Amino acid sequence: MKKVVGITFEAMNTTINVRVISSSEWVEKLRKFLNLLPSWFVEVEAVLSRFDPQSELTRINTGVDGTYQVSNILAEVVCLALNAAKVTNGIFDPTILRELEKAGYDHTFQKVMGRTETGLPLCIIENVQKATCGRSVQSNMGYKKIDIDRHTGSLVKLNGTGLDLGGIAKGWAVDQIFDQLRGLSEQTEICVNAGGDLRLVNPSGGKPWSIEVENPLKKGGNLLLLRLNSGAVATSNVLKRRWKYGGQWQHHLIDPRTGSPSQSTTVAATVVAGTTVEAEVWAKTLCILGMEKGLALLRRQANLAAMVLSYEGELIINEKMRGVIDARISTPAFSIRF
Repeated sequence: MKKVVGITFEAMNTTINVRVISSSEWVEKLRKFLNLLPSWFVEVEAVLSRFDPQSELTRINTGVDGTYQVSNILAEVVCLALNAAKVTNGIFDPTILRELEKAGYDHTFQKVMGRTETGLPLCIIENVQKATCGRSVQSNMGYKKIDIDRHTGSLVKLNGTGLDLGGIAKGWAVDQIFDQLRGLSEQTEICVNAGGDLRLVNPSGGKPWSIEVENPLKKGGNLLLLRLNSGAVATSNVLKRRWKYGGQWQHHLIDPRTGSPSQSTTVAATVVAGTTVEAEVWAKTLCILGMEKGLALLRRQANLAAMVLSYEGELIINEKMRGVIDARISTPAFSIRF
């Protein structure tokens, strides 16, 4: 007989929800593990949070240029972030901290929300008019000013570089929890969800998990429904975290080629991948690069399923994503291109 065990709590400025379905013999062990998660997240944030003045990351960011000995957690996440920067040609760049601060994202989003107004900002129209997703300019390659030795925990930073790991930390945490749960019981059905970035598995191959992809252009609406037996899903959009600063609308997806919030034609992107880190990285990359350029770069990653939505309501879905969309739902009121 199978039982459902779960936990929901707040961490990393979002809601963490973990649900497992397992045979009775594993329930107690799984429950004990889940009960440890809130305190584990406290430890992780003490390392990775850029908003905690006492965190290990803040110590690096506010310190002088040079070499630092860092914890295993920080070394691992920085390695993942730098590898993601290389794979995306520098579009995903963990060294855009100073640019985020210049845009007004210098405190937790709860504090920054005081600068946010209700309703969709005018930048929806402005961004379509000013879109520059076809530019030939290159990333500033800021990530090359950081070097990390994963084995020794030695981190070198140059030129006053600041690290922001918010674009990858949630995904890393989800993957860590997922791997631990799989280690406890390979036959357990698992879904680890951190604010919509999630990883899951149904080892029996029975009824798949159902994932709704929200429509950022219509409050309370969904774009599509996905059906997955395994994998990770992440969605990124430029409307969820936005605020007004210096008289202009800003958002958290910095284009490293300009040092400013992205002005591509993409309002949202959803990626299905093998790990949450990979899905999270590519969802952000697609938003920054724009629909055509982003999907062109994504084609080099044959294992990724993706869809991107424009401000004007055009939805582009790659062939891999078509395989996980629930075909029973009606076509949404958007222009869909495959």
